[in-house]
Amino acid sequence: MEVLLRAGVSARAENGMPLRAACREGRVEAARLLLCHGADPRSAASGALMEAARGGHLGLVLELLAAGADPRVDGSRALVEAAAAGHGCVVLALLVAGAQPHARNGLALQQAEAGGHHQVLEFLHDAVSRTSGGGGNLFRHALGAACTPA
Repeated sequence: MEVLLRAGVSARAENGMPLRAACREGRVEAARLLLCHGADPRSAASGALMEAARGGHLGLVLELLAAGADPRVDGSRALVEAAAAGHGCVVLALLVAGAQPHARNGLALQQAEAGGHHQVLEFLHDAVSRTSGGGGNLFRHALGAACTPA
């Protein structure tokens, strides 16, 4: 990839598809390289955050969030994808970064319930409670979870 970028291939090519592909495949170094060469993590068209979340690639999710990706984009779609797949640590990271648990008529909650992902449901219910003024235990979960970026 580095050879292609040095040869002039744009990291922003085709609506962010190179970054999206790197995130779908869980390739942290490739994504990092693309970001360093101008790939835009904020591009809704690229879907990079959604792909990283769907695959449970916590390290990539954290890289994208640090680079400015918005977890609220497209109705918190990344949160819905992570919840549907049962990726609790990714769900926590997205919630802490500001993803909306109510978005898309509570689709993240519905997907987590349909998949039987009880820990994810607990995280989402706590986030709903927190945003409704109830406090919730989201940050206790974040501190106590054994989530390490891959």
